[in-house]
Amino acid sequence: MKRISIVLAICFVVLGVFALSGCNNSKVENNEGKNSIKINEIETMASAKLMADSKVITKEELPENLQNLADLGSNVGVENNMITEIYTKSVPSSETFDELHDYSFLFSDDEEKSIKLNLSLIGTPLRDYFFQSSNNVSTISGVEVLLFQFRDRYLVQFSNAGINYDIETQGISQTDVVSFVESLIK
Repeated sequence: MKRISIVLAICFVVLGVFALSGCNNSKVENNEGKNSIKINEIETMASAKLMADSKVITKEELPENLQNLADLGSNVGVENNMITEIYTKSVPSSETFDELHDYSFLFSDDEEKSIKLNLSLIGTPLRDYFFQSSNNVSTISGVEVLLFQFRDRYLVQFSNAGINYDIETQGISQTDVVSFVESLIK
């Protein structure tokens, strides 16, 4: 009985050490109590084949409630370079891509900084890669957000006001990623 107690005590100590050391591969940062940032680190990513078609459009062709999104990159030093509509097949056996699934915005500068913002009104935005990671939830401006890091890239997923967002950045600081997400939530 004494041995079982010692083994259990050791197990609790080991579990406590893992819990305190953050064995879940995430970094936690609090921003003046306003946001709770938990970054899920990604070790590997794989590409996936995406069955979709796209069409480049202008800001004026966007629905009126989405037109302001084309200007959001300026607060983090990038400008909108392209807007596309991404279409999928409404019926898998169909020959045509006839269902508008996503809007995609590409923001960049001349110094290798970029943000790709995909949003969907009908489901999870499409992505041509996948990864496995823990899903520690962050909170930005009161909205639950999944924030991932892979090398110098941040990936963000969240839903707000009926819109599903998927963001991929490169060369953008964590502070600017949070600022960009805050501008989407407002």
